[in-house]
Amino acid sequence: MTWPLTALIAMAAVITAVWITLNRWKCWQDQLLAEATASMAPAVHRDDDHDVASPDAMTGGAAVSATSVGPRLTLRRIEPSPATGAPAPGTLAAGDWSSPRSRRQRWGFAAAAAVLAVGAVLVIGERLAVLAFVYLGAVLVPLLVCDVRLHRLPTCFIAPAYPVVAAALTADAAVTGEWARLGVAALGCLILGGAYLVLCVMPGGLMGLGDVRLAGVLGAGLAWVGWDTLLVGALGAFVLSFFVALPRLLLRRMQLRSRVPFGPFMLAAAALSVAAGA
Repeated sequence: MTWPLTALIAMAAVITAVWITLNRWKCWQDQLLAEATASMAPAVHRDDDHDVASPDAMTGGAAVSATSVGPRLTLRRIEPSPATGAPAPGTLAAGDWSSPRSRRQRWGFAAAAAVLAVGAVLVIGERLAVLAFVYLGAVLVPLLVCDVRLHRLPTCFIAPAYPVVAAALTADAAVTGEWARLGVAALGCLILGGAYLVLCVMPGGLMGLGDVRLAGVLGAGLAWVGWDTLLVGALGAFVLSFFVALPRLLLRRMQLRSRVPFGPFMLAAAALSVAAGA
């Protein structure tokens, strides 16, 4: 392949990634608005939330409320006032599609998606399988932000990844004849997704179904690159979480039983292992 063709493919990948990011983020904002409108409280479901089994778990016993004014949604964390014991609201997260802050946020996501799309083309090469990694890169940063802020891995980002990854890898196998590689990707999906499912159903619920769904699609992409990439990506998430949590444990800013967002570690380990192994 010549550099002009590579540049053309990279440009197409960037446009696709930006569209995916903006489309999925708008879908997520609409979902939050619908939840607030329906119940006046953010819905906290274990299928979307790998660290939170109840609103009390997310807020440390504080109540959570939501208010919606037109297109604006504000999720508020209600905590007791130290002085009076009365609830004192503090903003947990806010979504306003038309505000300057929201515009900066989503175009920041789009910029990150564009960079990751170019990286995917450079790492994977000029083949149809790159579309799978373009999609995963496009939702990587929004997923990370959602997990850090709300301890949720929204289905609207993860669910479309399965047909996109399956179609991209199947089309690639049809063109290249590497059907065995497609089988390895399917096996990787079952292995990593199954491992997280076991952690999910274990007593204490170490993971949630959001983690399980994310692990499945990441397992497919990692295994397609190689078994060593799958191993590094799978173990790397736990290694990264350990080194991030250790200083906080030593400083007593968290306890061993504290729940932390695990999605960012999964995504970071996957991105690093693909970049190193492809």
